[in-house]
Amino acid sequence: MKRSAILCSVVLLLALAASASAVGPTPGPNALDETTWIGTLTFVNSDGVTSEDNGTLKFTSESGNFLAGKLECNTPLCNDLPDVGISFSCIRNGNVLQMTAEDYSMSGALFVNPSPKKANPPRKTLIIQGSNFANGSMFQGTLKKQ
Repeated sequence: MKRSAILCSVVLLLALAASASAVGPTPGPNALDETTWIGTLTFVNSDGVTSEDNGTLKFTSESGNFLAGKLECNTPLCNDLPDVGISFSCIRNGNVLQMTAEDYSMSGALFVNPSPKKANPPRKTLIIQGSNFANGSMFQGTLKKQ
């Protein structure tokens, strides 16, 4: 009798876990959907000339580990990005991001920096780098979550 009660409990728990996972994950504190990241990007063209500009990265959708978004510059200095920015798709593996867009390959890593004051929440940082296959330029930068 005890064995059948234990077995029924285990089967019930497995059924509940399966039904919960079938619904899909709920957005947690690590969700990136609808987040904006702002910071400085450094560009290097194929001749070795560098320039800096403010950049904005926005994640516009998230479905499990798949994301989409747009990377833009705030001023006309970043000639290596199209005027409309780069629309990208992304695969997330924990805190590592592999992004791709037309003529671009990009990667990123998410970090949580503890706040010096305990009352403040931790600051989230995204380090990003990428290269343009069409013209040989590259960029990198550190962006903070807004």
